[in-house]
Amino acid sequence: MAKRIKKTVKLEQYFDKGNAKLSQNTLVFNLPEGKTCMQGLSCHEYCYGNKCFGKRAVQDKAREKRWELSKRDDFVDKMNTIYQENPQYKVTRFHSWGDIYNLDYLGKIYAIATLNPTHSFYLYSKRTDILTSEIVKEKPDNLIMIYSYDGINPDIKDKQKWLDYGFDKVAIVYDGKNIPSYVKKESCNAGNMTEHYCGVSCTKCIKKNSFDTIFLKKH
Repeated sequence: MAKRIKKTVKLEQYFDKGNAKLSQNTLVFNLPEGKTCMQGLSCHEYCYGNKCFGKRAVQDKAREKRWELSKRDDFVDKMNTIYQENPQYKVTRFHSWGDIYNLDYLGKIYAIATLNPTHSFYLYSKRTDILTSEIVKEKPDNLIMIYSYDGINPDIKDKQKWLDYGFDKVAIVYDGKNIPSYVKKESCNAGNMTEHYCGVSCTKCIKKNSFDTIFLKKH
């Protein structure tokens, strides 16, 4: 009997490597922002997804293709194969573009994280229309979920509400001119870094117990 050859999955078909702030050691899985994000939010006006970075048409096509891949029944298996074949990558960010678009897709993210316990995953989300507190609290330990406030310089007096909801951290966007008074030294302020670059060594986003507030400068 002929030996069955395991097919290799091309990493580039599923992931980007880093972005303007993240190192090339971070895998990024992106989706079309307009089609997967919650509608009716003010962030659509200032989202950097509206801006053209590089070859926009090529990037749009890639995100559309990954959206279709995420709907497939073999999505979890394909992603798991990539992690097994590329153990040098330790961190994945879901959605620097796009968001969780339904519960079936979220279940796949949970499954991927569960199957790869030594890998760190994180994502920002505004989809509280989909994410109930019970669902958020069921997430795997190696998946950091960050609640992203809508609007520029939002009032975060209810921050504890979202931490109690099950999110590990909260994130806000400020205008870059007037840093909110509640930005504290112990909070992650990566968006105000000189080159807007988190670097390889920073792990504030992926460590559950390091800082519960992330401040991002408007792109």
